Amino acid sequence: MFNNKAEKKLAGHINTKSQKGKKYIITVYGADKPGIVYAISSYLAKNKFNITDVQTTLSAKAYVMFIEILLPAPNEKQLLNDISKVAKILGVNISAHQSEEPEL
Repeated sequence: MFNNKAEKKLAGHINTKSQKGKKYIITVYGADKPGIVYAISSYLAKNKFNITDVQTTLSAKAYVMFIEILLPAPNEKQLLNDISKVAKILGVNISAHQSEEPEL
């Protein structure tokens, strides 16, 4: 099914089970530089957060990224602590808040 080591390694990180959790929005804001998307998505993948949506934009003043994730356990404190460390390393601002579901 998988042709090479890279594909096999990637397959080991893929969770095919349906994930449950609360939706959170992570916002990244700062100077554009290589590795921002990689660093944040790698952290999220290593910690089993499911990324459900990503939007990025680059203006003349800043790079902005919005990432929607499913937080599998009520561990907002840990998420906020960890992403603040990632922000410091990258030299960007990162915040997270629970997404509100619209009432239909």
